[in-house]
Amino acid sequence: MTEVENKLRHKIKICPVQDRNNSIEVTALFDTGSPRSIINGVTADRLKKIGVGFTEFNTEFTTADKTLRSKVSGAALVDFIIGDCRITENSPAAILVVKNLFDEAIFGLADMQLYGVQPIVANGQIEIPDCPPEFGIGSSYVPKKRMV
Repeated sequence: MTEVENKLRHKIKICPVQDRNNSIEVTALFDTGSPRSIINGVTADRLKKIGVGFTEFNTEFTTADKTLRSKVSGAALVDFIIGDCRITENSPAAILVVKNLFDEAIFGLADMQLYGVQPIVANGQIEIPDCPPEFGIGSSYVPKKRMV
């Protein structure tokens, strides 16, 4: 495994889509070199116990530094909670399972961009969009950023 420069690890929660009552907490590596969000086999097993359904398959991909090939054994749709905000409220995230991944989870660049998440390595914090309040059609809510 190669060392990740400018790494930032932060606690997040992962839960079944639209299930506010079940989640697991993991330490995720926020990795701008990883295009996708990935979890290891232990994290996948924990998620299965709380009701996350996985599609199993076998494929491979090359790591960002082009030195390793990793085997992907499955995928699932989940919701992410960072701080107190379910950032995937209206659009679940797809995660891949790489059983021998060192980290519990990697939060990849595509999800950072999609959900407006920005790791701030200098101070060890994550900038996330402010959670929207409950609102109806025609609301003029404009999301703001905040640090967690």
